[in-house]
Amino acid sequence: MELRVDGKPVFAATGGRAFSAGQPAVVMIHGAGMDHIVWALPARSLAHRGRAVLAIDLPGHGRSAGPALASIAEMAAWLVRFLDAAGIGQAALCGHSMGSLIALETAAAAPDRVTRLALLGVAARMPVHPDLLAAAKADPELAADLITSWGHGPVGHFGGQPVPGLTRNDFEVLEDGKLQPISNFYAVENARAKTDVRPEADASAVPAPSPERFRRKDFGHMEIQITIDDAKAYTKPWTVKEDVRLIPDTELLEYVCVENEKDYGHLIGK
Repeated sequence: MELRVDGKPVFAATGGRAFSAGQPAVVMIHGAGMDHIVWALPARSLAHRGRAVLAIDLPGHGRSAGPALASIAEMAAWLVRFLDAAGIGQAALCGHSMGSLIALETAAAAPDRVTRLALLGVAARMPVHPDLLAAAKADPELAADLITSWGHGPVGHFGGQPVPGLTRNDFEVLEDGKLQPISNFYAVENARAKTDVRPEADASAVPAPSPERFRRKDFGHMEIQITIDDAKAYTKPWTVKEDVRLIPDTELLEYVCVENEKDYGHLIGK
């Protein structure tokens, strides 16, 4: 959904359902350097439960025109004008990180426009690292690299994994069409990045109790195979397979924390 605020285009995702001003409104505000995509799953969930959802792209972010605003107070004032443009009298505000500060400032400045607050990753003060501030002023590309490396670099890995969030040590990948062991993968990645991607010096020394294999069967279909080989927990190795498929014309959905996941069958493509 596209609106115009201060004469400039502003994009807001609606969670896969047409926005209806007659329903209780929920405005979702992303953090610095992000956009509406971070709200993909909660926006979809709320939109299919009787809420009018607008997951916004702040000015200068995502698909909204710039320039980016320079202060939380400016962003809060802009958000009130956004509510006016969308025809929303009152809304619940959901904010993440910087977005939570914008939601708080908006509620303080225009309390009659805010019904509820939901704040994620919030703190009374959110100081920014001085190196990042300096880079943002002098070298924007370096600033982007810092954000990426701090969020997804080796410091964010657990269990020696090159992929954030995964803990098995013997993840196997396709390199040039061939399945490669994790030691080769580390070597390839080290050559590309010219830096170690894991704390251990010798990647080949990592034990391999649970291989994961990802195989693209054809366009739109992938097979995931996981073998558990842990003599301390099981009497013999066992393997589980899962087939996943591409659903065309849908937004990218983040797939995490699935141990007790019950919603997959109810996700509706946009």
